[in-house]
Amino acid sequence: MLKYVLIFFLLISNVSQAQLSTKSQKGSVVYQQKIKLMDSPVINFDTLKFNRGKSIFEWNLFPNSEEGLAEAKKKYPNAEVVNVADVTDGKGQVLLLDTVKDSMFSRMNMNNLKKLFYLKEKKPMLNWSFKDSTKMVGNYITQKATTHFRGRSYTVWFSHEIPVPFGPWKLHGLPGLILQAYDQNRNVYFSAIKIAFEDVGAIEPIPLTGKEEIITLDEYKNIVDNFDKLHKQATLKLVRPYVSKEDFANMTVELPNVDLIETFDDSSDQ
Repeated sequence: MLKYVLIFFLLISNVSQAQLSTKSQKGSVVYQQKIKLMDSPVINFDTLKFNRGKSIFEWNLFPNSEEGLAEAKKKYPNAEVVNVADVTDGKGQVLLLDTVKDSMFSRMNMNNLKKLFYLKEKKPMLNWSFKDSTKMVGNYITQKATTHFRGRSYTVWFSHEIPVPFGPWKLHGLPGLILQAYDQNRNVYFSAIKIAFEDVGAIEPIPLTGKEEIITLDEYKNIVDNFDKLHKQATLKLVRPYVSKEDFANMTVELPNVDLIETFDDSSDQ
Protein backbone atom coordinates (compact mmCIF):
# COMPACT_ATOMS: atom_id res chain seq x y z
CA MET A 1 0.00 0.00 0.00
CA LEU A 2 2.82 2.38 0.94
CA LYS A 3 4.45 1.67 -2.42
CA TYR A 4 1.32 2.82 -4.31
CA VAL A 5 1.00 5.95 -2.14
CA LEU A 6 4.59 6.91 -2.96
CA ILE A 7 3.99 6.33 -6.68
CA PHE A 8 0.83 8.47 -6.49
CA PHE A 9 2.67 11.36 -4.87
CA LEU A 10 5.52 11.12 -7.38
CA LEU A 11 3.00 11.30 -10.23
CA ILE A 12 1.30 14.33 -8.64
CA SER A 13 4.71 15.98 -8.18
CA ASN A 14 5.68 15.36 -11.81
CA VAL A 15 2.36 16.76 -13.05
CA SER A 16 2.79 19.85 -10.86
CA GLN A 17 6.32 20.39 -12.18
CA ALA A 18 5.07 20.02 -15.76
CA GLN A 19 2.28 22.51 -15.12
CA LEU A 20 4.73 24.97 -13.56
CA SER A 21 7.10 24.58 -16.53
CA THR A 22 4.28 25.14 -19.03
CA LYS A 23 2.96 28.10 -17.08
CA SER A 24 6.39 29.74 -16.88
CA GLN A 25 6.83 29.69 -20.66
CA LYS A 26 4.42 32.60 -21.13
CA GLY A 27 4.58 35.87 -19.30
CA SER A 28 6.01 39.34 -18.92
CA VAL A 29 8.85 41.00 -17.06
CA VAL A 30 9.42 44.61 -16.07
CA TYR A 31 13.11 45.51 -15.92
CA GLN A 32 14.66 48.55 -14.34
CA GLN A 33 17.16 49.81 -16.89
CA LYS A 34 20.11 52.07 -16.08
CA ILE A 35 22.01 53.23 -19.14
CA LYS A 36 24.99 55.57 -19.05
CA LEU A 37 25.96 56.26 -22.65
CA MET A 38 26.72 59.96 -22.16
CA ASP A 39 27.59 62.00 -19.06
CA SER A 40 24.97 60.73 -16.63
CA PRO A 41 22.86 57.58 -16.28
CA VAL A 42 19.23 57.50 -17.37
CA ILE A 43 16.80 55.18 -15.61
CA ASN A 44 13.90 53.69 -17.54
CA PHE A 45 11.48 50.84 -17.00
CA ASP A 46 11.20 48.36 -19.83
CA THR A 47 8.97 45.40 -20.53
CA LEU A 48 9.62 41.97 -21.99
CA LYS A 49 6.75 39.76 -23.16
CA PHE A 50 7.44 36.17 -24.11
CA ASN A 51 5.88 32.89 -25.13
CA ARG A 52 7.56 29.62 -26.10
CA GLY A 53 8.98 30.83 -29.41
CA LYS A 54 9.07 34.63 -29.37
CA SER A 55 9.80 37.60 -27.18
CA ILE A 56 9.31 41.33 -27.62
CA PHE A 57 11.26 43.87 -25.57
CA GLU A 58 10.23 47.52 -25.35
CA TRP A 59 12.18 50.38 -23.81
CA ASN A 60 9.99 52.89 -21.95
CA LEU A 61 6.58 51.78 -20.78
CA PHE A 62 4.94 55.18 -20.83
CA PRO A 63 3.64 57.28 -23.72
CA ASN A 64 5.49 60.36 -24.89
CA SER A 65 3.08 62.85 -23.32
CA GLU A 66 2.72 64.96 -20.20
CA GLU A 67 0.19 62.46 -18.86
CA GLY A 68 2.52 59.55 -19.54
CA LEU A 69 5.46 61.23 -17.85
CA ALA A 70 3.32 62.17 -14.85
CA GLU A 71 2.19 58.55 -14.57
CA ALA A 72 5.79 57.32 -14.75
CA LYS A 73 7.02 59.77 -12.12
CA LYS A 74 4.17 58.82 -9.80
CA LYS A 75 4.80 55.09 -10.16
CA TYR A 76 8.60 55.34 -9.97
CA PRO A 77 9.30 58.45 -7.86
CA ASN A 78 13.01 57.67 -7.41
CA ALA A 79 13.73 57.27 -11.10
CA GLU A 80 14.84 59.85 -13.61
CA VAL A 81 12.06 59.50 -16.16
CA VAL A 82 12.94 61.04 -19.49
CA ASN A 83 10.94 62.19 -22.46
CA VAL A 84 11.66 60.15 -25.57
CA ALA A 85 12.32 62.00 -28.81
CA ASP A 86 9.21 62.58 -30.93
CA VAL A 87 10.53 60.49 -33.79
CA THR A 88 9.99 57.31 -31.76
CA ASP A 89 6.30 58.00 -31.08
CA GLY A 90 7.02 57.37 -27.40
CA LYS A 91 8.06 53.77 -27.86
CA GLY A 92 11.84 53.98 -27.65
CA GLN A 93 13.52 50.79 -28.83
CA VAL A 94 11.41 47.77 -29.70
CA LEU A 95 13.07 44.40 -30.29
CA LEU A 96 11.40 41.21 -31.48
CA LEU A 97 13.21 37.86 -31.20
CA ASP A 98 11.74 34.96 -33.14
CA THR A 99 13.46 31.66 -32.30
CA VAL A 100 11.25 29.78 -34.77
CA LYS A 101 12.39 31.87 -37.74
CA ASP A 102 15.85 32.38 -36.21
CA SER A 103 15.46 36.13 -36.71
CA MET A 104 15.77 39.36 -34.74
CA PHE A 105 13.97 42.60 -35.61
CA SER A 106 14.85 45.97 -34.08
CA ARG A 107 13.14 49.34 -34.26
CA MET A 108 15.85 51.70 -33.04
CA ASN A 109 15.77 55.40 -32.27
CA MET A 110 19.17 57.00 -32.84
CA ASN A 111 18.19 60.45 -31.68
CA ASN A 112 21.71 61.83 -32.08
CA LEU A 113 21.41 61.11 -35.81
CA LYS A 114 17.76 62.20 -35.92
CA LYS A 115 16.96 58.81 -37.45
CA LEU A 116 14.63 55.93 -36.76
CA PHE A 117 15.91 52.60 -38.09
CA TYR A 118 14.31 49.22 -38.64
CA LEU A 119 16.79 46.35 -38.75
CA LYS A 120 16.24 42.69 -39.55
CA GLU A 121 19.09 40.32 -38.81
CA LYS A 122 19.74 36.65 -38.24
CA LYS A 123 19.53 35.82 -34.55
CA PRO A 124 23.06 36.35 -33.17
CA MET A 125 24.76 33.37 -31.54
CA LEU A 126 26.08 34.40 -28.13
CA ASN A 127 28.88 32.26 -26.70
CA TRP A 128 28.01 31.85 -23.04
CA SER A 129 30.39 30.74 -20.29
CA PHE A 130 28.54 29.16 -17.36
CA LYS A 131 29.73 29.81 -13.79
CA ASP A 132 29.05 27.93 -10.55
CA SER A 133 27.93 31.09 -8.74
CA THR A 134 24.28 31.42 -7.76
CA LYS A 135 22.24 34.13 -6.06
CA MET A 136 18.65 35.15 -5.47
CA VAL A 137 17.10 37.73 -7.78
CA GLY A 138 13.72 38.44 -6.27
CA ASN A 139 12.16 35.07 -5.46
CA TYR A 140 14.23 33.11 -7.97
CA ILE A 141 17.50 31.22 -7.72
CA THR A 142 19.73 32.34 -10.57
CA GLN A 143 22.98 31.12 -12.07
CA LYS A 144 25.78 33.31 -13.38
CA ALA A 145 26.90 33.33 -17.00
CA THR A 146 29.15 35.64 -19.02
CA THR A 147 29.60 36.54 -22.68
CA HIS A 148 31.15 39.13 -24.97
CA PHE A 149 28.67 40.72 -27.35
CA ARG A 150 29.13 43.67 -29.66
CA GLY A 151 31.79 45.57 -27.80
CA ARG A 152 30.86 44.74 -24.21
CA SER A 153 31.50 41.94 -21.78
CA TYR A 154 28.28 41.00 -20.00
CA THR A 155 27.53 39.22 -16.75
CA VAL A 156 24.02 37.86 -16.46
CA TRP A 157 22.00 35.94 -13.87
CA PHE A 158 19.39 33.57 -15.29
CA SER A 159 16.84 31.24 -13.70
CA HIS A 160 16.31 27.59 -14.62
CA GLU A 161 12.92 27.95 -12.92
CA ILE A 162 11.71 29.93 -15.94
CA PRO A 163 12.85 27.77 -18.90
CA VAL A 164 12.75 30.26 -21.77
CA PRO A 165 15.85 31.53 -23.66
CA PHE A 166 15.00 35.23 -23.45
CA GLY A 167 16.21 38.29 -21.61
CA PRO A 168 16.46 42.08 -21.78
CA TRP A 169 17.47 43.83 -24.97
CA LYS A 170 19.39 41.48 -27.33
CA LEU A 171 20.68 39.14 -24.62
CA HIS A 172 19.33 35.62 -25.13
CA GLY A 173 20.20 31.97 -25.63
CA LEU A 174 20.40 30.60 -22.08
CA PRO A 175 18.36 27.70 -20.62
CA GLY A 176 16.41 30.13 -18.45
CA LEU A 177 15.09 33.68 -18.36
CA ILE A 178 17.73 36.37 -17.74
CA LEU A 179 16.67 38.35 -14.67
CA GLN A 180 19.73 40.57 -14.30
CA ALA A 181 22.40 41.71 -16.76
CA TYR A 182 25.19 44.29 -16.78
CA ASP A 183 28.34 45.09 -18.70
CA GLN A 184 31.87 45.25 -17.30
CA ASN A 185 31.56 48.93 -16.32
CA ARG A 186 27.88 48.74 -15.33
CA ASN A 187 27.12 51.43 -17.89
CA VAL A 188 24.41 49.09 -19.16
CA TYR A 189 22.32 47.48 -16.43
CA PHE A 190 19.01 45.61 -16.39
CA SER A 191 17.32 44.05 -13.37
CA ALA A 192 13.88 42.40 -13.20
CA ILE A 193 11.56 44.05 -10.69
CA LYS A 194 8.29 42.34 -11.62
CA ILE A 195 7.50 38.97 -13.22
CA ALA A 196 4.03 37.77 -14.19
CA PHE A 197 3.13 34.40 -15.71
CA GLU A 198 0.17 35.13 -17.92
CA ASP A 199 -1.11 34.68 -21.42
CA VAL A 200 0.38 37.66 -23.24
CA GLY A 201 -1.46 36.77 -26.43
CA ALA A 202 0.10 36.53 -29.85
CA ILE A 203 3.39 38.37 -30.23
CA GLU A 204 2.88 40.27 -33.46
CA PRO A 205 5.46 41.89 -35.77
CA ILE A 206 6.68 45.31 -34.70
CA PRO A 207 4.21 47.92 -35.99
CA LEU A 208 5.89 50.45 -38.28
CA THR A 209 4.86 54.05 -38.80
CA GLY A 210 6.50 54.68 -42.16
CA LYS A 211 9.10 56.98 -40.58
CA GLU A 212 11.56 54.12 -40.25
CA GLU A 213 14.58 53.72 -42.52
CA ILE A 214 14.87 49.98 -43.25
CA ILE A 215 18.51 48.84 -43.11
CA THR A 216 20.55 45.65 -43.33
CA LEU A 217 23.04 44.47 -40.72
CA ASP A 218 25.96 45.58 -42.92
CA GLU A 219 24.40 49.04 -43.23
CA TYR A 220 23.91 49.15 -39.46
CA LYS A 221 27.57 48.21 -38.91
CA ASN A 222 28.57 51.06 -41.22
CA ILE A 223 26.38 53.50 -39.26
CA VAL A 224 27.95 52.39 -35.99
CA ASP A 225 31.49 52.57 -37.40
CA ASN A 226 30.89 56.13 -38.68
CA PHE A 227 28.69 57.33 -35.82
CA ASP A 228 30.79 60.38 -34.85
CA LYS A 229 30.87 61.65 -38.44
CA LEU A 230 27.13 61.08 -38.91
CA HIS A 231 26.39 62.70 -35.53
CA LYS A 232 28.24 65.84 -36.62
CA GLN A 233 26.45 65.90 -39.98
CA ALA A 234 23.04 65.57 -38.31
CA THR A 235 23.86 68.39 -35.87
CA LEU A 236 25.02 70.71 -38.64
CA LYS A 237 21.90 69.96 -40.66
CA LEU A 238 19.78 70.83 -37.62
CA VAL A 239 21.40 74.23 -36.98
CA ARG A 240 21.95 75.24 -40.63
CA PRO A 241 18.60 77.10 -41.06
CA TYR A 242 19.30 79.29 -38.01
CA VAL A 243 22.74 80.72 -38.84
CA SER A 244 24.17 82.78 -41.66
CA LYS A 245 26.14 81.21 -44.49
CA GLU A 246 29.34 82.87 -43.23
CA ASP A 247 28.85 81.78 -39.62
CA PHE A 248 27.99 78.27 -40.76
CA ALA A 249 31.22 78.05 -42.79
CA ASN A 250 33.28 79.06 -39.76
CA MET A 251 31.37 76.98 -37.25
CA THR A 252 33.24 74.57 -34.97
CA VAL A 253 31.14 71.76 -33.57
CA GLU A 254 32.12 70.04 -30.33
CA LEU A 255 29.79 67.18 -29.49
CA PRO A 256 29.58 65.12 -26.29
CA ASN A 257 31.09 61.67 -26.41
CA VAL A 258 28.43 59.01 -26.99
CA ASP A 259 29.24 55.50 -25.79
CA LEU A 260 27.14 53.34 -28.11
CA ILE A 261 25.39 50.39 -26.51
CA GLU A 262 26.76 48.10 -29.21
CA THR A 263 29.76 48.19 -31.54
CA PHE A 264 31.34 45.68 -33.87
CA ASP A 265 34.85 45.66 -32.49
CA ASP A 266 36.11 42.31 -33.77
CA SER A 267 35.21 39.41 -36.05
CA SER A 268 33.40 37.55 -33.27
CA ASP A 269 30.75 40.29 -33.05
CA GLN A 270 27.92 39.29 -35.36
